Parts: sequence; structure tokens; C-alpha cells
Amino acid sequence: WTNAWSNTANIVWSNIQPGDTIWFAGGSYGVFTPGKSGNADTEAGRIFVKRATASIHGSDTGWGVSYDNQVTFNYISFNTVGNGSYFTIDGQVEGGIKVSVGVGEGVALLIYRAASYITIKYVELAGPCPTAAACTQGGDNRGLSTVTYWNGSFREQITNLLFQNSKIHGFCNLVWWMNTDDSI
Repeated sequence: WTNAWSNTANIVWSNIQPGDTIWFAGGSYGVFTPGKSGNADTEAGRIFVKRATASIHGSDTGWGVSYDNQVTFNYISFNTVGNGSYFTIDGQVEGGIKVSVGVGEGVALLIYRAASYITIKYVELAGPCPTAAACTQGGDNRGLSTVTYWNGSFREQITNLLFQNSKIHGFCNLVWWMNTDDSI
């Protein structure tokens, strides 16, 4: 923990390999964009992003008790060609990772480029609207959006997206899936 990257921009993606886990201590990290893909739908083939917990890391050198807290991102974006397949984002506990979108337009979690076998679990996507009745479309706001890239001939395909044990609330459009197959 004493050598941890201080923000997502500092992740050295060339050092990350399938089977690796990137642990996030409690805190706010801005935007998260996967910079690599795994190579298989197995523990050894996936790349994992997880919230750190005391039960797993409490005795590690450099661990601080405040690290076992909610991880927040402003935005999670799978928008880079060739990156993000065989990828898991896991908050470890209910709401362990939270993405908040403020007033106006915005997306909490966007999958824009072709990708397969993305798993999102224990993540809270929170929009700007306090209740469904209070939500007015002042712009385009979406919780989970898979509006894929148009490459000039067709929209890129997303397959095998698994979204589980998570919560989406406060958006005019909670889920917007386009060209997303075999997903739950």
C-alpha cells in the first residue's frame, strides 16, 4: 500500500496481466477507464478491479483502517478500442463502489466499444434525481449505457455483460442497452 498508484491515470497498464487484481482503497478516484483486456472467462484470464477490505488486506504493510471504505468514481468508461473484455469490477460489499452523476446530463457507466465478458457487481450507480417523480430530462442522463460505436458499417457488439448485486437509481434512463446480447 505504500507504493500504491495515487489515481487511475497512474495505472501502468503494461504491467497488468490477465489474472491480476487492481485494488482500490476507500476514496474518490475520478474517471476509471480500463486500459487492457483479459484473455478468457476464467479467474486466470480476467482482469479484476476490486474495493479493498480489511478482511483481505488488514494485515498488509502500509494498510490504513480508512482504506476499508466506499470507492467512488465520477465515471466508468469502457471506451477504448480493444480494452475491457474479460474484465470484472467488484465493490465486494453492497455499494462498495459508487459512481455519482450530478445535475444535467451524464452517464455513470458507459460501455461504448466492442467488448465481451464484462462483470459489474456490488456497484451503485447514482443519478441526480432524488425520486422517479422528480426526474426530468434536463439533458441525457443514464445509469448503465451500452450505446456502442458506429464504425461506418455497423455498431460494435457487446456480449456477455453481467450486472449483479448492484443498484441503479436517480436517472431518467436507468438502463440503455443497444446491440448488447447474451447479457444479464
